[in-house]
Amino acid sequence: MKNPKLIDYILIIVFLILIFSTLCFASDLEFKLNLKPVANVSEKEFQKGTLHFNKNEIGSLDKTIFNAWRQYERTYRAYAFFEILDLYFENEWRNATEIAFVSKDGYVQKVKVEDLLRESKSKKGYLAYAETGRSGFSKFYKDKKLIDPGPFYLVWTNFTKNDVVKHSDILKWPFQLKAIIVINNNSKNYTTKPANL
Repeated sequence: MKNPKLIDYILIIVFLILIFSTLCFASDLEFKLNLKPVANVSEKEFQKGTLHFNKNEIGSLDKTIFNAWRQYERTYRAYAFFEILDLYFENEWRNATEIAFVSKDGYVQKVKVEDLLRESKSKKGYLAYAETGRSGFSKFYKDKKLIDPGPFYLVWTNFTKNDVVKHSDILKWPFQLKAIIVINNNSKNYTTKPANL
């Protein structure tokens, strides 16, 4: 005869594993101002096609872009990047010192806001959450590893196959985004994983 308590324990353990795995793999994008939380937006919220914050809203669209890093053209389902910054940070981000992009693995890219505004005059950024017609993104190889750039990927318009892109460029193409941090001063070092992310 089977032990009912053992079965109960096994069911509880399975249930806890399912809850833990859901929490660990939840795809949220954090918006922070000097490491203070402003908003935490789930992938499901992005997929609705409209983001709401403080009685304001923006909509997503499908935008065909040549991805200079991957050397292919894709149509991304995305929100205009500066509209997202305006939504969550209002005009404060435009007067900030820099913006840091934090990926799921803790890798941080940062850009000075004044440089970003200058370099983006002929290009427009889009924060993509999928490719049109797909539930995510086309995977690619980097350092012999297959990479899924989701859940969030910042891409830019007006690049061609003749453009040479490099990590030192002002316009960053961060993928696997976990956080966008607007920084009002240079007092902290954001080249490594910030605490409390």
